[in-house]
Amino acid sequence: MHSRNSSINSATVESAIRAALEVAESDGVDICVAIVDDRGHDLMVVRDKAIWFTAGAARAKAATAALLGMPTSSFAELAGEYPDLSPLIQNQVREPMTTLPGGSTTDHRWRGGWRNRSQRCNARTRCPVRPRWS
Repeated sequence: MHSRNSSINSATVESAIRAALEVAESDGVDICVAIVDDRGHDLMVVRDKAIWFTAGAARAKAATAALLGMPTSSFAELAGEYPDLSPLIQNQVREPMTTLPGGSTTDHRWRGGWRNRSQRCNARTRCPVRPRWS
């Protein structure tokens, strides 16, 4: 499960998945969680009672955040301001990309350069994934 492009090991990936599933259970929601390496390739995808198409959406959110180094909500703002940008980027990568909210980076300290808005990890404070440079 560990790829040479990944800065996190399988134990960390599994721990992040468990944390996300615990948050979803406590919030009473069905989810799909995708963890990808820095190239947007799957490390683990888990669909817990969520509808079938959520795996593709979760993969696209995770890949977008990993490839661009920003949460998908910030990419949505950028793409909204510059509509031609998204297709230009998409044509240069193999993984599907999206502006759907919910994709986040492993850098909990990321402070969106786009509109300089603070971004937080979606898994709240229980997310065990740490930035690559920590």
